[in-house]
Amino acid sequence: MHRLVQLDGLRAFAVLGVILHHTTRWEFGIPLGPYCVRLFFVLSGFLITGILLKARAQSNDTGFILRAFYARRFLRIFPVYYASLAALLLLGQPDISATFPWHVAYLSNVLCSMPDVEIVSAWGHLWSLSVEEQFYLLWPALILFMPNRAIPYFLVGAVACGPLFRLICGTYWGVAPAVYLTPGCLDSLGLGALLAWYQRSERPLGDIDRLSAWALRSGLLIVGIHLACQYLDISFKLWLLTRDFGAALVACWLVHRASEGFAGAWGRVLSNGFLVYLGTISYGMYLFHNFVPWLAEFAGFAVPMHGIERFLFVGASTIVVAALSWHVFEKPLNALKDNFPYTRLAKTRGVHVSEECRLATTATTAEQ
Repeated sequence: MHRLVQLDGLRAFAVLGVILHHTTRWEFGIPLGPYCVRLFFVLSGFLITGILLKARAQSNDTGFILRAFYARRFLRIFPVYYASLAALLLLGQPDISATFPWHVAYLSNVLCSMPDVEIVSAWGHLWSLSVEEQFYLLWPALILFMPNRAIPYFLVGAVACGPLFRLICGTYWGVAPAVYLTPGCLDSLGLGALLAWYQRSERPLGDIDRLSAWALRSGLLIVGIHLACQYLDISFKLWLLTRDFGAALVACWLVHRASEGFAGAWGRVLSNGFLVYLGTISYGMYLFHNFVPWLAEFAGFAVPMHGIERFLFVGASTIVVAALSWHVFEKPLNALKDNFPYTRLAKTRGVHVSEECRLATTATTAEQ
């Protein structure tokens, strides 16, 4: 549980960073919101691939694992997502109403990538949820049906695909499709997946702590190159290649260290009860935070327009809404995932095999 607690702490920082970016546009010299989204992507790749690899190692029934995976994802993601969209549609939120079919189909990222489309705050953040849902749709079958020996090569290829896709797509079709379409995010998702595989492998390249430290140093260097290209307006192609990749490498180091358990001050911060709670409700916080200003104005509240006041108002309101959603709606549905374990519950003298129960429990905790 220790490692999952600190990963929840990382989730809390990621979602608070996104909210700060969207409410104040403060970036502190870096694209804060996009970098926090990359941390979410690395976390998703790490946790989902880890669950799949663990289930695969304990069962040969791939069809059963897939059914369990999709049922559990459905219960965690779809009800609150579609309930939120339906509520906004019924209340007449104009931007959601005008683009409703795209969001229902989890194609918000495709909408963002289209030319002449104005991305508005009410739904602009949904693109990353679409990327993750498209990832969840295809990734499990690839991991489960692929020969064991092919998995690391496939994951390295996925990581390489991200920068190459951004370079080619950005050069010929524009930055928006390069950034918002799922292939352009595969370096972040793939690095998390590669970390999950390496933690469970015989570690052919040596000590994982040494490799993660290399990822941190390389990531910071690449972030520096990307920011130099951006602020000095040089080498558009190098900007496309380095965009997000450096942040994903740094995020990979963070996820590895948190999964092993930071010691000292960092460990205490990431294990802080309030931050862990925010990490637990971070999906709702991310989903709701751009809806909250409109809902508050709809209810007659005066919403601060700029600066720290807006961040505090939107942040606090989002926490309240997400907490209510979690305890009243999401958590009861989440409990139903226990009905979909990743392995068949064999019985020995009327007692369920404990390892299979442990796998289901671990997966439930990770998927939160």
